[in-house]
Amino acid sequence: KIINISPKVLSNKYFEKGEKIFELDPFNYKQELIKKKSELEELRNKLKSENLIFSEIEKQQTFSQKNYDRKSQLVGDIITNKNLEDAATELSINNAKVLDVKSNIQAMLSSIKVAESQVSLAQRNLKDTVYRAPFSGKLDNNLIEVGLEVTAGRVLGKLLNTSDLNVQFF
Repeated sequence: KIINISPKVLSNKYFEKGEKIFELDPFNYKQELIKKKSELEELRNKLKSENLIFSEIEKQQTFSQKNYDRKSQLVGDIITNKNLEDAATELSINNAKVLDVKSNIQAMLSSIKVAESQVSLAQRNLKDTVYRAPFSGKLDNNLIEVGLEVTAGRVLGKLLNTSDLNVQFF
């Protein structure tokens, strides 16, 4: 709904480029922007958490690799083949965890990009609640009034660029 109109609309005066003509109720757009920003922040927090988990799993992977390397050098003397197989299994599990967390991080990065674009769209929608003159001119066939519900495709008026008019008298 239109909540505010310029006094120039009522008096049919000349608008300068960028001057506000009317304003739509921004409540729903503000709520949508807040929602999208909170979703983005939640994803960023999850990414931070996943990065911490990743660094810890990388440490475990390094320890598992060192343990496996050490046991593979000592196999036969002190270490049994069973102990070496256990170390290989532990290393394999940690490698799989690293790949899993890397995959999660990549998915979250993609989700963050989507959420950032949704925030941008919500910001643009909120900005578009104030309709400004795209060029200087006067309104023609004006139907703009406070409380009017705006729908897609409905023409509320036409802004005429009177500076391009060329009038000749004979």
